[in-house]
Amino acid sequence: MKVRWKDAGDEQRLADLVAATGNAKQRDRYRVVLIAGRGLGDRPELGREQIAATVGRSRQFVDQWVGRYRRGGMEALVPGRQPGAARRLSDGQEAQLRATRAEKEQALADEQAARARRERAEVEERSAQAEREAQERLGTAAQERSAAEELRAKAEKLAPGMTHDGHRGGAQDADVTQQIRREDIRNEGTGGATRA
Repeated sequence: MKVRWKDAGDEQRLADLVAATGNAKQRDRYRVVLIAGRGLGDRPELGREQIAATVGRSRQFVDQWVGRYRRGGMEALVPGRQPGAARRLSDGQEAQLRATRAEKEQALADEQAARARRERAEVEERSAQAEREAQERLGTAAQERSAAEELRAKAEKLAPGMTHDGHRGGAQDADVTQQIRREDIRNEGTGGATRA
């Protein structure tokens, strides 16, 4: 298979393109034509099977691209852009499809916003509940402190010589405790009034 150059500079252009082209398939298109035009090594002419084996392509590949060069020169070696499939939707159908998609996106956005509002309300409710519980605990702690102060005052009244930690010793502690209990029972019987 031998190719006659369409233009005197085609052999050099093909050699340059083979060296510069990164796309393997396009590079092999240039190579099959270059080999068909100038041969390979000491063989000035190779058959299509030999060219196909050299570049690792089929005989049909060699026939197709050598034939394209013979018919159209260098410009025929760059494949044209293949036309895409015909449109399946009319402009009106495409507009309707886009509108439907937009509605679905809006519905999704609305749903997400509603979920976020519900979650925020739940967080605020939990926060308010925690605040109420904290206030109740503070109130209980204040009552406990007040009761402790009253007991301390009663104890001081009944046993003025007690130390700051509340201990004097064995029998005296028991006597003081008995006096506080009697005082509490009397107060309950008189409606809470105490003697001064």
